[in-house]
Amino acid sequence: MEKIKKILIYRPEHIGDYIVSLPAIRSLRENFPKAKITIVIGPWNKKLAEATQYIDEMIIFEDPLVERKIGYKKIFKKSVGIFKKFKYFFNDLDKDYDLLVIFSRRKFTKFIIPFFKAKKKLCGVYFEKQDELERDRCLRVIFPLKIKYFKEVDFFESLEDGLIVSQLLNNYKKKEIKNVVIHPFSPLKEKNWPIENWIKLIKKLSRYHMKFFVIGTFEDKEAIKNFCGDCKIPAINLAGKLNLIQLKKFIGKCDLFIGPSSGPMYLADMSNTPIISLIGPESPPEWNPSKKKDVVLRCNSVSKISVEEVFNEVKNIFKN
Repeated sequence: MEKIKKILIYRPEHIGDYIVSLPAIRSLRENFPKAKITIVIGPWNKKLAEATQYIDEMIIFEDPLVERKIGYKKIFKKSVGIFKKFKYFFNDLDKDYDLLVIFSRRKFTKFIIPFFKAKKKLCGVYFEKQDELERDRCLRVIFPLKIKYFKEVDFFESLEDGLIVSQLLNNYKKKEIKNVVIHPFSPLKEKNWPIENWIKLIKKLSRYHMKFFVIGTFEDKEAIKNFCGDCKIPAINLAGKLNLIQLKKFIGKCDLFIGPSSGPMYLADMSNTPIISLIGPESPPEWNPSKKKDVVLRCNSVSKISVEEVFNEVKNIFKN
């Protein structure tokens, strides 16, 4: 264990991928406190990486092979650009790591593993698939190290983060009202429940003393503005107003999260807030939320999940 002085974690995938690997990243930090841990991440995860404080160095890299829905045809078409991008990346990378950890099991990841220089390599593509949650699979990747594992994750929240969330809640919080976080738009359209269903659901729930906060990216701001207007009842548009750390804290102080399998859902999964996740066939069971009180509504097409099903689950959660 004492021989591991330099660790490289390669995790350039999306927000949800990074979040589920955090317990494993913390486990590496706790077991190798003196090692220098470097992580390769996409720019969208920079704030999260800073807030967890388990690493010593960040390398920001947009890996073209983790692009959503990428296939062999697209890779072949962009092969020259992809080759150049990786060439520059590996040229700038240190060559003397003691340990490389790649949590991903994406099929294209295996092509770049030989180019990393490390004495020991632990990679998700080397392990057989099992029926387990993604965060448990990430921990299994580092099992060969025979170290102690940590499932809880600590986030550093600045004073500003706390003030922004507190002020937002103080503006709307009333004891008799339940605060519900709605996430209607994920980057993959096939994951999204039809807008007309969301509107019907909010109208039905509004009779039960609930306040709705609709979250999304800055790019979703206009679409969510229209969505909130179509609801014809008070729904607060928070698109682009909170960074990921503030969003995690905000969700943790609300009473319920409803949305698809995506980054915000995994932030909610790290809090005590119950989740109702609306999932189609594109998200396998290993990407389910992990808390016992969470509800997963799954169908061969997310559009086939009825408003009544979701409505009843909300009532059940608030009944308990």
